[in-house]
Amino acid sequence: MAEKEKVFEENKTCWELKRYGRFLPKSARGKSRVSWRVFDSSESTGKLLFSIVESGHLLVSQDQELLEGFSLSDAPCFLKVLQKSDILLFRMTAKSEGRMFRIQFAGPNKTEALEQCKSAATQLQKYVPVCPQWDAPPTHAKVQKTTEKGHTNPPEVCAGEQAGISTEVVHGSLSLQQLSQWFLRQTKLSLPVSYYHNPLPSGSLGPFLRLCLLDLNFPSFVEQVEAELNRLARD
Repeated sequence: MAEKEKVFEENKTCWELKRYGRFLPKSARGKSRVSWRVFDSSESTGKLLFSIVESGHLLVSQDQELLEGFSLSDAPCFLKVLQKSDILLFRMTAKSEGRMFRIQFAGPNKTEALEQCKSAATQLQKYVPVCPQWDAPPTHAKVQKTTEKGHTNPPEVCAGEQAGISTEVVHGSLSLQQLSQWFLRQTKLSLPVSYYHNPLPSGSLGPFLRLCLLDLNFPSFVEQVEAELNRLARD
């Protein structure tokens, strides 16, 4: 029985959280000086859960709301994970944009919460290294991209802003209408960093597109997709 419980613990892919925090860049804070938006697990708001599903996707949810969700495929290319006590800090970078969030694990006591954190870190290490602790307090941590000349760009600045084009920077999740408008180029959005990550290997894209183009029904399918996107963008 003890061996079965041990195997179950090693294969565990869902953990209950005490707290989830999303780092707010200056553009999203308004007049507030608060750097983090914090979600607590409670009976009224729902339990916070951290999951790593079999497909290799990381999920943070509260009740029926998805707070974080992205593929861990090629995670070392865009993700850094740091552990301190019973907290994991996630730093994500993609296309000059950066964001952070952190999770604190639940438990009847500090020792149990730390064990839950170590269990989750063990599962994460199958996809990305987990450093034992961060060098600076998370409230002062910054994610920046260094150019070849040694200059750094703020993570919230996108190509459109550098060219003088007014672009809305979105943090968190997007609605179907916002995504549809972005695909149709009806709006200028800087998508959250998780939307930039593509789990499909780049070498597989060419053969996949050739297969689609050889299908006689593909042009009609593209037209139907565009029509549906236009409908969603209007809703």
